[in-house]
Formats: sequence, C-alpha cells, structure tokens
Amino acid sequence: MPSYGIVFSGGGALAVWEVGCYRAIRTHHGDALPATDPLSSHARTQHRGDLILARDERTVTEWAADIGDDARRTLTLADGITLQVHKDQQADSRELAGVLQTARHEEWTGVLFPPEVPYEWLDLWLCVRLPVPLMRMNVTPHSRDTSLVTPMFGWGSMATADGSHLAYLTTRPAPPAPDGGRLYEIGVIGHGPGGPAIATRTAQEIRTWDSHYRGLNVRFELPDHPRPSDPACGRYLLSRPARPITVTWY
Repeated sequence: MPSYGIVFSGGGALAVWEVGCYRAIRTHHGDALPATDPLSSHARTQHRGDLILARDERTVTEWAADIGDDARRTLTLADGITLQVHKDQQADSRELAGVLQTARHEEWTGVLFPPEVPYEWLDLWLCVRLPVPLMRMNVTPHSRDTSLVTPMFGWGSMATADGSHLAYLTTRPAPPAPDGGRLYEIGVIGHGPGGPAIATRTAQEIRTWDSHYRGLNVRFELPDHPRPSDPACGRYLLSRPARPITVTWY
C-alpha cells in the first residue's frame, strides 16, 4: 500500500498546504482515518510538531524521505534577519550578502485584506507561480525597529530570492471599507540589482490571484497517473520523491 505523511512543523509551513494534503490522502484511501504518531517529529525528522501518517509498515525515517521531507537551511541576511530555505530552493548566502543594504523598491498592488483574514491561499498561489517559491524571512523585534525591513507580521514576512535579488511581502493601512472596517494593502519590497523586477513580478502575481483566483476553491490530489501542469486551467503538478501532488484552482 502506498504511504504518505504530513508534518505539521510550525516552522513557517503553510497550514493550507498540510490540510489540503491531509484531505487528499483521506480521499485517496476511501476516507479512512490515518494513524497519528503522538511523538514529537523533532526527534525523528529534526522538526518540531506532530506527525500524521497513513498506516503502513515502513519506518518514519523512510516515510519522511518521501512526501513529508522538509529539510531546511537558514541564511543570515543581516543582524537578526534570517531566511529559511527549503531543500528544493536555490539560495546562496554569498550572493545575498548585503542585499538588504541595497536600495529598496516598493511595489503596491491595490489588493486589500481585512484584519484576521489569513493570507495562506495567496501564499500558496505565489509558491506555485514564482520562479523561486516563498520562504520564511524571520525578523527579530530589534531588527524590525531598525527600519532595515518593513515586514508584514511581528515575526517577519514571506519572501522570495533569486540569485542576488530578494523580495518580501509587506502591508500598509488602506482607506476603510464601506462599512468602516479596517483594510490593509499588500505590497512587495525588492532589494538587489534585480529588486525592482522581482518585486514587480511578485506584485503582478498577487493582482492575478486577486482578480481571477481569490474566489475559487482549491483541490489537492495525489493521483496515480497525474496530468501535467496546465496553468490555463489552474492546475499545477508538484514533483515529490514518492508521489507528485496536484494543486488545482476551480
């Protein structure tokens, strides 16, 4: 029997991704409930959190090398500012050295969010659309106060890096909604020689999501015979060591 698993790591992973895969696994196995391993996954995969996996006879180590593998590196961008890089992402600390000290380019999207509304579906869209999927840029309170970066959240922002270029998401207050409710506009800040270009590309993808995909549903599948990606149909095939994952907006 095929085996799959999900690590809820709490280390910047997108919750929508894990939940979507969990639902796809249950659907693939006739809605059967998976086994739950009560042990911390930190001891087994070097990441904190709980481990959920389909029942089989393989070890967790063998399982983790497949669909749930999530090895990471941490790159230091500046004092108190780090980039969490996943194993399938190409980011080099030497190329990114000093990138935040270069001129910043701000690109505002016109895309609005009210408070307490999650950004995870937008993050997922950017992960499948950008040349380098999003990474977590962690910012300490001290570094946030220096104004070197303007992150979206207290912990930092989601970011993308390509060579010596970096862009990260940010927000600013927008005019209130018709009912008087608060709104925030999503923006992108780029640094490096290609900072303006990478910020512009990211902002364009945010506008595309808002205009055409924000109101759609998203389906996660683990097909036996996956079809290739077809962006025109909103379908993206993500290669994994054991079994590819299909994400479809519909």
